[in-house]
Amino acid sequence: MSDTAFLGHPIGLGWLSAAEFWERFSYYGMQALLVLYMTQYLLLPEHQGNVLGFAWFQKLLEAINGNALSGQALASATYGFYAGFVYVTPLAGSWLADRVLGRTATVTIGASLMAIGHFLMAFEVSFLFALLALLLGVGCFKGNIAAQVGELYRIGDPRRATAFQIYYLGIQIAVIISPLICGTLGQTVGWHWGFGAAGVGMVIGLVIYLLGRPSFPAERRRSWALPRWSPRRPVSRCRLSGRWRFTSSTISASPTYCRSVSRLIHGRRQKVTAAGSSPPTISICFSTTCLSVIWEACSAKCPAPISGSCTPG
Repeated sequence: MSDTAFLGHPIGLGWLSAAEFWERFSYYGMQALLVLYMTQYLLLPEHQGNVLGFAWFQKLLEAINGNALSGQALASATYGFYAGFVYVTPLAGSWLADRVLGRTATVTIGASLMAIGHFLMAFEVSFLFALLALLLGVGCFKGNIAAQVGELYRIGDPRRATAFQIYYLGIQIAVIISPLICGTLGQTVGWHWGFGAAGVGMVIGLVIYLLGRPSFPAERRRSWALPRWSPRRPVSRCRLSGRWRFTSSTISASPTYCRSVSRLIHGRRQKVTAAGSSPPTISICFSTTCLSVIWEACSAKCPAPISGSCTPG
């Protein structure tokens, strides 16, 4: 099979980009409907009682927010809860792909869960189960399919950056058109039609992904067993320098952090105020760095002591 069969790239890029397009179509189509669906239909007195477990879920959100929630406030809190955990579940999905199932199987499970979740949205009683299926599905799908795009290329291949541009171009197109299609169906025809359209999109993405499996990179699944840690064995300078490189690149992604460092360097210890600050962003940067170090410590084999030059391993 030609390595340049798709716009000068491996054919697997076309399959992965198309699958991701439909996954993002379904995700943003459902997300565009969620708050409107809840405020204009689900949270009405005659419908809210039909949702299994919703009273418990409402109490959980109220405990998190510290006040009573109803109507639009409750719908917005539900949206925030869902949108926040979308960025947490990929941690578990990545571990599952790396250690247990492999990326192809994990992505397939994720796409299937997302399709099930979209169709469950068509029923009032299964609303919370639909959100759970969508969260688990996104966790299994999102990070792993992007990793497969990168694995299509050898290290140092200059086409990799262009490949991700093509990959993200499909995502941006899906972001634009999915609210128009799913939103129009949801508000003019019926809410369940909008969610159904999102589910159909996810099924199309799953079929495309399964058809493209022969062109995907070979699986390189690691052992799930944790390495034995010996305190007498020194930490490799290669790994330490790699951690510092990751730390510096992660922190530099925060404009607020850069401005704060600049002020400290120049002797102006000014407090960053609301307009320009983003404390959660800084917290995320440091949290990500800590998680990366923990992940590396748990997943990498402890290297042998080095006495001379540092050879990447």
